[in-house]
Amino acid sequence: MAIMASFVFCSCTNDAALPTVATGTAIVYASSGTVVCTGNVTTDGGAPVADCGICYQQEAGRGMLSANSPHVGSGSGQESFACSFDGQSAGTDLFKAYATGEVGTAYGDEMIFTIEGISLSTVSVSSFNVNQENGAVLCHASVTDDGGFVVIERGICYCKGTLKPTTADSKVSGGSSKGTFSCNFVNLDNGTYTYRACASNSVGAAYSPVASINIGRTLGRIMDDFVGTWDCSARR
Repeated sequence: MAIMASFVFCSCTNDAALPTVATGTAIVYASSGTVVCTGNVTTDGGAPVADCGICYQQEAGRGMLSANSPHVGSGSGQESFACSFDGQSAGTDLFKAYATGEVGTAYGDEMIFTIEGISLSTVSVSSFNVNQENGAVLCHASVTDDGGFVVIERGICYCKGTLKPTTADSKVSGGSSKGTFSCNFVNLDNGTYTYRACASNSVGAAYSPVASINIGRTLGRIMDDFVGTWDCSARR
């Protein structure tokens, strides 16, 4: 008796494909240069996603973003994800999401984010009045430009002698925000004082040119060598 045997041969194929990923949005914190970008792995291509994240570079590299560009990973196997990177300077950068699976790396659409230029406030002293009897000085000043950020504090800083006063010296607060304000400091001893207006935003402190007054002597306002310029070497 002949025994017939039949064999069924099966060929096994790998049906995995590239994952698909979508680029989300960018949230920019201009004062610190921090950017948070989002993405979403919509399908895994039939195999686990080993890595996903955001790649980015300057706008001049448009169309050349790849895994070789600066990038921040967010882990593996995720659907929605977010990545943050710090120290970005003012300007326009490109970013897009990526996801790496068994077959290779897929990318989302290329998007842009912009970090606006940041600067200090602009502040000036418009006038001052001195009452010699009680050693009081009333200063009128103005914050004309907030530098693109909220003015946290404004006022007049002063010190006895000829040094340039800063916010670390004696200071009279004049509130916050843009606009004009007045500060009154009293009970000053006889002698020469330097003073200037100051205004602080999230970038730092800005100052008006230094002026000086004499208490108990001939009144006068003497502008130093910084007339017409700004001393923005704020203590941060």
